[in-house]
Amino acid sequence: VGTSVAITGTNFGASQGTSTVTFNGVAATPTSWNATSIVAFVPSGAMTGNVVATVAGVASNAVLFTVLPVPTITSLSPTSGSVGTAVTITGTSFGATQGTGTVTFNGTLATPTSWSDTSIVVSVPTGATAGNVVVTVSGLASNGALFTIPPSITSLSPTSAPVGISVTIAGSNFGASQGTSTITFNGTSATPTSWSNTSIVVPVPTGATTGNVVVTVNGLASNGVAFTVLPPPNITNINPSAARVGTSVTITGTNFGATQGTSTVTFNLTPATPTNWSATSITVPVPVGATSGNAYMLVNGVASNFVPFTVTPTITNVSPPFGAVGDSIAIPGTNFGNLVPGDTVTFNGTPATIQSWIDTGAAVLVPSGATTGPLVVTAGGFASNTFNFTVTPVTITALNPTSGPVGTSVTITGSNFGPTQASSAVAFPGTGATTPTSWSQTTIIVRVPAGAVSGNVTVMVGGVTSNAVPFTVTSPNVSGLSPNNGPVGSSVTISGANFGASQGASTVTFNGVLATPTSWSATSIVVLVPATATTGNVVVTVAGMASNGSNFIVTPKITSLSPGSGPVGTAVTISGSNFGASQGTSQVTVGGVGDTPNSWSANSIGGVIIPNLSAGPAGIQVSVGGLGSNGVAFQVTPAISSLSPTSGTVGASVTITGSTFGGTRGTSTVTFNGVAANPTSWSDTSIIVPVPSGATTGNVVVTVVGQASNGVPFTVTTPPANIALVQHKGIDAGTTTNSTLAFTSANTAGNFVAVVIRGGNSNAQVFTVRDSNSNTYKQANQLASSGSAVTSAIYYAENVKGGANTVNISMTVSGPLRFAILEYSGVATSNSLDAIAAATTTGTAPNSGNLTTTTNGDLLLGEVATADSDTFTGGAGYTIRDVVPAAPNTKLVTEDQVQSAAGTASASATLSASSNWAAILAAFKASGGGVGTGTPASITATAGTPQSTT
Repeated sequence: VGTSVAITGTNFGASQGTSTVTFNGVAATPTSWNATSIVAFVPSGAMTGNVVATVAGVASNAVLFTVLPVPTITSLSPTSGSVGTAVTITGTSFGATQGTGTVTFNGTLATPTSWSDTSIVVSVPTGATAGNVVVTVSGLASNGALFTIPPSITSLSPTSAPVGISVTIAGSNFGASQGTSTITFNGTSATPTSWSNTSIVVPVPTGATTGNVVVTVNGLASNGVAFTVLPPPNITNINPSAARVGTSVTITGTNFGATQGTSTVTFNLTPATPTNWSATSITVPVPVGATSGNAYMLVNGVASNFVPFTVTPTITNVSPPFGAVGDSIAIPGTNFGNLVPGDTVTFNGTPATIQSWIDTGAAVLVPSGATTGPLVVTAGGFASNTFNFTVTPVTITALNPTSGPVGTSVTITGSNFGPTQASSAVAFPGTGATTPTSWSQTTIIVRVPAGAVSGNVTVMVGGVTSNAVPFTVTSPNVSGLSPNNGPVGSSVTISGANFGASQGASTVTFNGVLATPTSWSATSIVVLVPATATTGNVVVTVAGMASNGSNFIVTPKITSLSPGSGPVGTAVTISGSNFGASQGTSQVTVGGVGDTPNSWSANSIGGVIIPNLSAGPAGIQVSVGGLGSNGVAFQVTPAISSLSPTSGTVGASVTITGSTFGGTRGTSTVTFNGVAANPTSWSDTSIIVPVPSGATTGNVVVTVVGQASNGVPFTVTTPPANIALVQHKGIDAGTTTNSTLAFTSANTAGNFVAVVIRGGNSNAQVFTVRDSNSNTYKQANQLASSGSAVTSAIYYAENVKGGANTVNISMTVSGPLRFAILEYSGVATSNSLDAIAAATTTGTAPNSGNLTTTTNGDLLLGEVATADSDTFTGGAGYTIRDVVPAAPNTKLVTEDQVQSAAGTASASATLSASSNWAAILAAFKASGGGVGTGTPASITATAGTPQSTT
C-alpha cells in the first residue's frame, strides 16, 4: 500500500476528468494522467486483484496486481539496553527468513541472530542511539517501536582534582545537548560547560567528595566511575611581607606537598625559583621582574589562596651622579610603582621636585639646599637602597657686553646654571630678578631690565647664588629727527644712542602723545606720528630714563572727504587732524580754487562747496600756518536733473538736462538701463539722444571721464500688436470619419490658422488635421465630454504658407463631424500658445474655467460644443464667429476676442436649453509678444459676419 504504480495503455483521455482507476475494486487517486499513461498510489485497503481504468463509463481490460503485506512490530523485549543487549522483536509479516530484510535502531543497522515471520532476535548495534526500531521487508518499512539506550562512561580525565578543576567525561549516548540530563560527583550535582553525545566537560562542583561520577540521560543513569577530590594548598604567612628583588622569603602553610615536583610559586604573576620545599614551608628569593601584588602557588595544578606581597623600590643607577641645584637627574630602577602622595626622592635628606615617575624610574631636579650625600627613593612608604650624589656650585665667568642702556641684550657665560630656568633667576642691581630670553647649563641671555642701575649681576640657582660680576647701565640720547615736520601718520626716523637693542617697555612721545614705533635698535627708531599729536618735543624713554627733547612740527592731514564724489555744488565735509581750532589765516582749495567753509575745528572742516569744475578728480588741500596738508581727490560727477519725455519706444528722441556733461561728448557715454545710446546733440547742460535698440525700462545714466551721473528712470514702451481675423468658415460634414473644407480666399504667408472640431459618437476620438499646403498643425487642447459621446478639440498652425488652402479632418470613429477653420494675422509665428483652460458638464451656462495669460494682447479663441441642438449667446466681450449647424439646431460655436492686458480669462456662452456641454479656451500670443503696457487693437473680422452652416 502507498507504492506509486505506472499504468501504460491507450485511450485514457488527455486528462482524468471523471475517469477512475481501481485496485481490485478499491478506488485509487492518480497523480498523473494522459492518453497513454496513468500514475497512481496503491490505495489503503487494496488487496491483490485486477487493476481497471474506467473512462467515460467504459471499463478497460483488467490487469492483475499483487498487494504486498507491510511488516508490523507489536512489541520489543526489553525496551531499553546498552550496546550489545539482545532484543526480541515481536510482530507480523517479517517473512520466514531474513533475505534482504533489515533492522535499524534509530537509523543504525543491526545484525539479527534469529528471524521468523513473527519474531526477530537482534543485538543493539555499536553507535546506536535512543529512537525507533524499524523492520524493513521487501523495501516496506514497519511501524517504529521506541528503544532507549542508557549513557555509558568510558573514562574521566583527570581522575582526581580539587573543586573548580574541569574534568572531561568520555563515553557514549550522552545526547547531542544537555537538555534535562545531569552529572553528579558522589551525589553532588555539577554544571557542565560543554556537552556532546560522546564527551562532557564539567568543573568539580563545590561540596563534591571522593566517589563515583554518574551521567543521567532521560532518567537513565550511566555506570559510575571513581573520582578523587583533592584539597587545595593554603598559605598562612609570608615573612617578610615586603622586600627588594633577590631577598629570600619564607612561605608557611599546608598542603604544599613533600617536594616541589611540578608545583610553582609566583609573585604577582612573575615565576620564582624556590630554594627549599616541604609540605608546610617554602623558602624562595623575590624574582627579578617581580612587582607588588599577590603571591600564590600552584600544587598539582591547584591554586592556593592569594597573599599580598610588596616588592620595595631599588635604584639601579643615577645619571649623572653629580650636578648643580636645578639640574635634571635620571634615576632608573625597579618597583617604584605609580606615583602616590608620600612618594619622595631625597638628596642627602633634602626632598627634590619630581619631574616624572614610572615603575622603572624617575626624573627629578636637584633641590635648593641640596648637599653632597646619599640619594634615596621612597615609594609606598618603603625606602630604596642609597646612591651617592655630588652637588656642584654656580659660577659666572663673563658678561657680554659689560655696559649698555635698559633693554640691552646681555649674554652671561658660566657653569651649573641648569638646563632650563625653572625657578632660577638673574638679578641686576636696582630691580632684583628679571626674565631671561634664553637659558642653558652654561649660557643665559637676558635684557637689562627697567629700573636697573650700575652694579653687580648675579645668578641664583636652587637657592644658591653665584659670584657677582659688574655691569654699567647707560641713558638714551636723541641726536636728530628726519623729517622734523609732517602730518599725523607720517614716518619719522629718530637717530641717537642708548635706545636699547629692542623696544621692550621703552616709549616714544610727540609733545606728550604716545607713538607706536615700527622699528627699534640701539641707535635708530622709526615711528609714525600719532593721532592727536601736536607740535612739540619728541622724547625717547628707556627703563624710566627720558632722553633730551627734539622739536617736531605736526602739519595738517586730511583723512577723508564726505561725500567723496558728487556734482558741482555738492557740500563736502573734510575730516583729519591739526587743522587748528579756528580758520584764522588757514585756507581750503578745491582743484586749485579757494573755497570758504562754513565751519572749522581741529579735526573737521564743513560746508566746502564744489565749484564749477569739469567732471573728474579735483584735489582738495588744507593749508595751516603756511604748511599744506596732503591732497585728497574729490570726484566731480555729471548730474541729470530731468528727462523729456520720461517714456517712449525705441528710436524716440529724449532730451537729458543737467550739468557737468562737458562741452563736447569725447569719450563720454549715455546708457538706457545699461544699453549704450548714440547722442545726436551734446553740451555741458543738455544731451539729445534716441532710445537705443534693445533698451529696456530702467535708469538713464551719463558717464563723463569715467564718472557716472545719478540714474533717472525711463520707461521703454512696446508698440501694441494688431491681431485681426482674416477669414473663417464652418461645416456640418454629417456622419463620416473624414471631411475637407476650403478657405474662401488664399491664405497669407506668415498668418495663423486655427481649426475648431466637434466629433460625435465617441468621447475618445483621435483627430488628424492636415491641409493642402502641408502646414504643421498642433493640438492646443482636446476634451472628452463628461455626459455624452462627444470629443472637442482646437488645433492650430503657425507661420502658414501663402496660397489657396483646403483643410482635411479625419477621426477614428465614424460619427457626426462638425468643424470650423479661422485665419488670423498678427499672431506670433512660433511658440504662440500662451495658456489653455477647459471644462465639461450639463447646464445652460458653458464656461471653460480660468486661464492666466503672460503677455498683453493675446488672442482668446473659445469653443463651445453641446450634445443637443441649441441656440447660443456668446460670452461677455466675445464675438461668435461660427455657428454649426444654423440655430436653433446649433451644436458647435467659435468665439474670440483680444485681451488688452495679461491676466485671467475664460470662455463662456448661454444656451437656450440645458444640454451636456464642453468648453475650451486657448490663448495665443501676438507677434513680437512679451509683457508690455500697450493695449492691442480689437480683432477686425475681414471675412464678414459670423457664419453658420447646416
